[in-house]
Order: sequence, then C-alpha cells, then structure tokens
Amino acid sequence: RTVLRGDVRARAAVRGDGAGLALTGSGGDGVRAVLDGGELVLLARGSRAGAWVRTAAAALPSSFDTGSWHELELRRRGGAVVITVSAAGQGDPVATVRATTGAATPARLSLVSAGGAGFDDVTAAPLYLPRTDVVPDPVPGPADPAYGDEFDGGLGDGWTWLREPAAEVVDGRLRFTVQDADLTGASNSASVLLRDVPDDEWMAETAVTADFGRPDGYPQAGLIAYAGDDHYLRLAVRGHGEPVLTTFQKEMPYGTRTVANSATFGAGEPTTWLRLHHRRDPDTGAHLLRAASSPDGEHWTWSTTHTLPADAELRLGLAAHGGEPVEASFDYLRVYRR
Repeated sequence: RTVLRGDVRARAAVRGDGAGLALTGSGGDGVRAVLDGGELVLLARGSRAGAWVRTAAAALPSSFDTGSWHELELRRRGGAVVITVSAAGQGDPVATVRATTGAATPARLSLVSAGGAGFDDVTAAPLYLPRTDVVPDPVPGPADPAYGDEFDGGLGDGWTWLREPAAEVVDGRLRFTVQDADLTGASNSASVLLRDVPDDEWMAETAVTADFGRPDGYPQAGLIAYAGDDHYLRLAVRGHGEPVLTTFQKEMPYGTRTVANSATFGAGEPTTWLRLHHRRDPDTGAHLLRAASSPDGEHWTWSTTHTLPADAELRLGLAAHGGEPVEASFDYLRVYRR
C-alpha cells in the first residue's frame, strides 16, 4: 500500500480471532493491533530481524463475539499509539490500549490474519490535527430597538403570527401558554410569533419563565430561527421528566422526509436566559447560528453552531408548544448588533 507519513489513523471492519492491522516501516519496524484470544493486543517490532513483542493488552468483554464484525482502529501520533475495537466505530470502544513505541516512521498499512479472518472497508488517512485554541464566545453589541420588544404596553410593531395567535402581553410579559402542537416532523401545527432580523451579525436574547414540573409530552418554550416549517432552529427550555433541559434543535429536509436532532447543553431554571448568535459564513454565505443559555443572565454557557442555507429567508420567532398547557412567559426580546 501507499507509504503513510507522519501521524496516521488506520481502521477496518474485521472479524475472526487473530484479525489485525499493522503499520510497518521500510526497516521492518512497526506496530500491530490484533484480536487475540479474548484480548486486544498491541505488538511492536524494532526491525525486520526482530520479533513482534507484546507491548500492552486489554481484555475484551465476555460477550465479545470475534465471529461478528467489529471496527478495529490504530492511531499513531509521534511515538504514541492508541488502538481500539468497537461495535461500529461510533466512539463506543469496548477495549482501548495505549503505549509509546518510539518515533514515528514512514509506514505501510497491512492486514494481519492468523487464519480465517475477514476484512472490509479498510482505510488509512492522516490523523487529525489537535486544536487547543478556543473560539471566543460571542459578545453582544448595542441593542437595536427596531428588532426587539420589551413588551411594555402591549405587543410592539413588526410582529406577525404563523397560524393562529396564541400569546398576549400581560403585565409587561408575553404570556404564551404551551400548545398541544409542534413543528417537528409532519405536524407543523404550532403557532410562532415571528419578526424580521438583520442580514448581518446579530444576537437575540430573551428570558423564559416556565414551571414544567413532570409533564406529559415535551413542552418547550424559546427562540426559533425560522426558514420554514421543515427548516428551522429551535433554542428552548424543554420539560420531560427531571431535570428540565435547554436544547438546540435543527430540523431540515432530507430526501423525501424531514430529520431533526438536538444538542442538549444545560439544565433549565425556573427562569432561563437564552441567546442566539447569528453571522454569515464568509465563504459560502450560509447562516451560522450558535446557542447559549444562562441561569442568571450574566454567566453564559455556549453550545454548538447550527447552519441554515445562504438563500434561507430567515426570521426570528418565539414559541411555546409540545405538551400540556403550562404557562410560559417571555420577559423581552432584544436583538444586539455589532
């Protein structure tokens, strides 16, 4: 095979006792990862004339079936080697072995078999470059009252309802009773209070108060970056048993259906502050939106970034839906610009 230089990751689907992967240099030096008699074993050799020496090993679970397909991975960074075996290579190793075997050398990938082993989907690639720098957390600029609402004296200008009105301003707060409706999947029945947002960088903030207790369903209240009923991002405080959680969900079209997935990144409080930061990708123009939550409006935890297509006609919304009719309220909506 092609000579692999520098740090490398090799992996394959394997089955059978004695199946393994090897990285071997031109001088015969190298490392092997082998399934051997109920263990994941790392072997090393200093030269072609030398013998393969058992360097380290880890026991496999008693339920491990070598006759079934598993993912075997060998990573080498400098002189450090890590080998793992898992059910499907999804970050779920059932055994891991680490060792230092000496300086890295150019090497070729080969398959190892003690007889009767099976191999499929064999790949090798440069190992990822670790990043230790941290992207700074977004910082809000001045609030732009043209895009926000303090809910003083009724609902301000600039709002439109998607479907039937479902909230009202009472005592300086937007009261939004959780609807037995949703946007996820084909339901598309929830009401959303929407308004336009700038096309450049901005940050939306609100404070949500709700006592979800131990509800039926998945009641939630929060911010929505809306490009359509089947293409949106929802940052919300969600109740479903205990604890109440903060989630950042994306739904999008996929083939003939829609798919949705959520990132959960913090516990919800009786009042939870939410922020949604928007900017454009400088190369593609895609909308990049990053979510944050806070228990007090001062200390913020920032989560992941979701995207929407560059041509999406984005609007910002407030909504409360997904379960039994619990009352949620929004203190304000502020949009900060830089």
